[in-house]
Amino acid sequence: MSGQASTSTDPPSATVQPGRGKVKLLDNYTGNRIESQKFMLQCLLLFAAESDRYKTDQDKISLVLSCMRYGTAGAWAENFLLKSVGADPPTDLGTWRDFLTKFKLQFRETGKTDKARSALMAFSQGRMTVDEYSNQFILIATDADISDKEQVPYFQRGLDPRVMDKIYDKEVQPKDTIQDWINTACEIDGRLRARSAQKAILANSTSFRSDYLNRFHTQPAVRYNSTTAPRRMNNQVVDMDIDTTRKRNAESQKRKFDGKQTTSCSNCGKPGHASANCWSPRRGVRPVRGNSKRRLGTTGRGNRAVDLEGEDDAPAILT
Repeated sequence: MSGQASTSTDPPSATVQPGRGKVKLLDNYTGNRIESQKFMLQCLLLFAAESDRYKTDQDKISLVLSCMRYGTAGAWAENFLLKSVGADPPTDLGTWRDFLTKFKLQFRETGKTDKARSALMAFSQGRMTVDEYSNQFILIATDADISDKEQVPYFQRGLDPRVMDKIYDKEVQPKDTIQDWINTACEIDGRLRARSAQKAILANSTSFRSDYLNRFHTQPAVRYNSTTAPRRMNNQVVDMDIDTTRKRNAESQKRKFDGKQTTSCSNCGKPGHASANCWSPRRGVRPVRGNSKRRLGTTGRGNRAVDLEGEDDAPAILT
């Protein structure tokens, strides 16, 4: 072995060896704002796992400060110790709550809270279940740094309107806690989705039954006339069937012409026939007396009535 010293510039990692085994801590925190929340969560996890070792606030604060030895975090930890205890050995570092507040104020991510609140305003359930929606909502609300009661309006804003209507119809409204609202919304959403599934199954079964009946059990309507009508044993046509067919045909013709505009005669103005078949006198034409074979006509001068077939009643001219 050459025995050369290590040239790595990375800060060493701290390892705590409690009586139950080894628990490796996060690498020393250097002051990165993005990593601040992750570092603190790891510390809290260690406090929960080794609660018998880190009982007092002094033990917790001492561990966190021991992991802040480099970069801006090291400078802040040194300044904190000087302000808290001065040059003497540390005896009272204050409460854990005060220390955590100062830590978050110094190393919190810039704009993270505003971004999280904007995300909550735009976040909605959509096609997700309430269970999925609430899980993602809690993750965003954690970064928004708002209280449990303040999360309720954001949760209501993004909830499905049908679920909200059912909640408001309840006699007992949920409490102003986010967990109570999540439990109530999940229960109602489950009922609505179960009912929708039942309706879909019922609609499919009804449609299948209707198609089956129409295909195999519906008899086509038979129309009879005098030739195809059923007959008795003595070969006589059953009149009732023919009358029924005629009535059906008349109703069909009536429906066919209902709503259509009927023509009217341009000569007399009466409906039902055209002017060519009109029996009323022609308007604007004088009748001609004489032989009934004469037809009326007009000339180009003064609309004078003339005989188109010759004057049959005139005496013959002898030559």
